[in-house]
This record gives sequence, C-alpha cells and structure tokens, in this order.
Amino acid sequence: SPANPAPAGAMAAAEILAEQGVEVLVPASHAEASSLLTEHGTDATLLLVDPSGYLGPSQLEELNGKARRQVLVEPSFEQLAALAPEIRAAGVMPDDGADAALSPGCDAPDALAAESIDGGGRAYRAPLTCFTASGGDSGVYAADPTDGVVVLGNAGLLANESLASRGNAALALRTLGSTGTLIWYLPTVSDIPAGQGPVDPQSLLPQW
Repeated sequence: SPANPAPAGAMAAAEILAEQGVEVLVPASHAEASSLLTEHGTDATLLLVDPSGYLGPSQLEELNGKARRQVLVEPSFEQLAALAPEIRAAGVMPDDGADAALSPGCDAPDALAAESIDGGGRAYRAPLTCFTASGGDSGVYAADPTDGVVVLGNAGLLANESLASRGNAALALRTLGSTGTLIWYLPTVSDIPAGQGPVDPQSLLPQW
C-alpha cells in the first residue's frame, strides 16, 4: 500500500513519485477506480495490485484499455487474460539466494536504467521479457510490444525495505512514473461482485 510505512509497505515509492510531480491517486473502490480512469486515463498509469483476486472478469474488463499504461504486480492467470493477453505466467523465479541479482538481458530503457535488481518473484513470458533466470526465456519484467502493458513479477521491488537495493528504485519509479498521474488501485473484499462472495457457513446447517 502507498500509505503503509512498514517495511513491506510502499509509502517510500509513492512519496518519491509525488515529489517528482506525479499525481498519485488511490481509489477506495472499483467504481472510484473506473471513474478516475475515465477522468485521467489519457495521461495515467494504472497500477493494479490484487493478489487475492477480488476482481471478477467483468470488473477487470471495465478497467482494461482506459489508462495509457497498465502495470500489473504479480498478476494471476485471470488478470493476465483480461488485461495482458500477450503475457503468460511461467512459474516462479529460481531461488538463487538472498544475495542474487538479476541483470536486464533486454533493451528496454527502464530495465537498462536499473542495471540490476533483486532476485526472486514470479516469472512471465512476453514479447519483451527482462531480468530472466539464467538460461531461461521468462523473467520478472514483461511487457507487450507497445510497452503499454507491463508486468512486475516481484512485489518486493516496490517495498520500503528493498526500494534502495540495487536498481529496484530505478525500475519501479520509471515504470510507475512515466505519466502525469498514477492510479494505484488495491482492490479489497468490498469489491467482490455480488453473488461471488464467500458462502455463509451457517447457511449450510440443516434447519433443525
């Protein structure tokens, strides 16, 4: 969360972006996120962080294509299908230890500016893939041919505790700060579509 100052939060990234002139907006609901995209979409980046998969397919489709750039953090198969159809999940990155670093291995300007980032996270395959595992074709950074949709396979790159490590900040801030507005959307349980919420256990008990 951009409001979280704890080690695993992302307040530092949000504050640095704001200091550099990026308007960081944090919608509280899917409806508000859609409204902000309608208002700012032509000069906005949508950052979607939904690890619990609260949004359904129709809700994801409502967000698709409204922002100049879409950045997905550790997206699920469903999120990729709706928002990044040219990008595929490819498992997890090999665990090479806490001190492992990944080099760009591509010609994307944002990746080259970072030079190296912390290892770990999830791997993805795409027309443009960077920071790949040794000898592999899947990496932590993946994008479509237009660079309008980007996947970051490691949420830790945005965390307060690791932002200053290696080139994590360069990659994160360039990826999120390429437009004048950043819509940082973290869906919550209140965004679950009606009828798709968890079943009340008491409703399963016999009437007696």
